[in-house]
Amino acid sequence: MKPNIVIFCTDHQRADFLSCAGHPMIKTPNLDKLAARGVRYENLYVQSTVCMPSRASILTGTYSCRHGVNDNGYNLPIEKRTIADVLSDNGYHTMAVGRTHLVCTQPRPEYPQSGFYGFQQCSHAQVYCGNTDPDNEYLAWIRAEHPEYYDDIAFANEHCEHDMSGSHTDVPEELSLNSWVVDRSLDFIREHEDKASDQPFMLWAGTWDPHSPYRAPEPWGSMYDPEEVPLPTQIEEEFQAYPEVLKNLAVREWWRDKSVPIETVIKKNLAMYMGMVSHIDDQIGRLLDGLEEMGILDNTIFLLTSDHGDMLGEHWFEYKRLYFYDAALKVPGIMAGPGVPRGRVLSGLAESVDLMPTLLDLVDIAIPPLVQGKSWKPVLDGADMVLHDDVYTDFQYHRNPCGTPEVEEKNEHVFSIFDGHYRIVYFKNRPYGQLFDFANDPDNHINRWDDPGYTEVKRMMIEKLMNRIMGNLSVPDVRDSDW
Repeated sequence: MKPNIVIFCTDHQRADFLSCAGHPMIKTPNLDKLAARGVRYENLYVQSTVCMPSRASILTGTYSCRHGVNDNGYNLPIEKRTIADVLSDNGYHTMAVGRTHLVCTQPRPEYPQSGFYGFQQCSHAQVYCGNTDPDNEYLAWIRAEHPEYYDDIAFANEHCEHDMSGSHTDVPEELSLNSWVVDRSLDFIREHEDKASDQPFMLWAGTWDPHSPYRAPEPWGSMYDPEEVPLPTQIEEEFQAYPEVLKNLAVREWWRDKSVPIETVIKKNLAMYMGMVSHIDDQIGRLLDGLEEMGILDNTIFLLTSDHGDMLGEHWFEYKRLYFYDAALKVPGIMAGPGVPRGRVLSGLAESVDLMPTLLDLVDIAIPPLVQGKSWKPVLDGADMVLHDDVYTDFQYHRNPCGTPEVEEKNEHVFSIFDGHYRIVYFKNRPYGQLFDFANDPDNHINRWDDPGYTEVKRMMIEKLMNRIMGNLSVPDVRDSDW
């Protein structure tokens, strides 16, 4: 029987906040063990800086110019084929639990229990806070079974402490969305094994954490002391050199209470974010234990990844959007199971679009010709080869109609590549941009865009970017005949 596949996708999870990636404080023992019995991508980059385009790229193996989702607020067209479609067509039972975020939550669509982008069985919970998705299955369960906690969960933003976004919660950990996703995932898998154990399955398990508002149940909420968390480096000269659009998005004071130093807010957010990551790690451990108890772990390919990272105060920015830095662009990629070597770190440049074709290749299913990502199976099998000379990310930022006009004053369409030495960030039809030299400025505090000493580098990187965009737009020749 072909191997099962489990994809666990988080939201806002950075690549560097793992102890196996060298973080000096965070505790992620289960992900460390997963990496030890599999591989960890050291340089896995997303194809968009926000959720919906990035998830569409992960699931379709294509760039936004092909799947058509270039910003949040645009549904993935139903005709686009996902990994679930391909696996379903090849005999897999496909399931999705929790957050997929392939369709908008406002206005709320109907989330089908089956036939959802190739998933034959679904249990949806796209967003739990801000009451933006009030009827999802997770909140419906909380409302029915634990109504005393509904308000605290569904209106999490309003329950943060008056001066902070990182706040403790009294919601028990077994009622968290992370726990619910794992509970429902195990329910689905047990049901499948009872009915069709001779059929392979594919499960997508998606959670909202460690997305803001930064809140973690105990004991995770108090696991890390904000006073012990170091502040990210923030340089005044860097801020002063920003174009106006980035100055407007920078966070220099806390809007909830301007008397609270922004440094205090950042440290508390960082501590709570770390607690959320450790809570996710604990729940992934529970999912892996469940697979082992059912006797199917050794025949299951397990992948952890995320849709993008989180700036967490670096370079004066929070969250994600127009921020083309590793904190937002680089995500975890840990994979273990049949066909995956043990204890390897993949140091080459990788893209999220590579995950779909790699998984298909590992289970010996043909990769559809329109998929743009590259399979890493040859590298996993021992080939010494470079799959990407550079990694590509774009974001066609459209001003939020509900946003703040003085901050979100115009659309910005941004395109970027990173070749391991230089990163260029090109703002369409703007006189400004960004150019970073990682060899001499690894933390990207000095923008070389207007530096006359980098004129030739800038020209070279613009040419590389143009060729990359043209390559992404090109369609392979899939004709069966000529005229």
